[in-house]
Amino acid sequence: MILQSGAPVAVAGAGAFGSATALILSRLGFQVTVFDPAAPGDNASGVAAGMLAPAAEAVFDPVSRGHMPVLRRG
Repeated sequence: MILQSGAPVAVAGAGAFGSATALILSRLGFQVTVFDPAAPGDNASGVAAGMLAPAAEAVFDPVSRGHMPVLRRG
């Protein structure tokens, strides 16, 4: 695939990863639009400051307990 600078790109989510992705792509010359339904700071990145803690997720979130290998890889 050939990426062309100036091409329009949509980024879903304005959290830590979405914002970082949008920043890098815009610096590379892409026309970036970020879509996020929440107000700035209302989602997980506003609470956790972008911190990723797979061990804590697996301990405190019953749904995540069975996904520890995937959380570690992520």
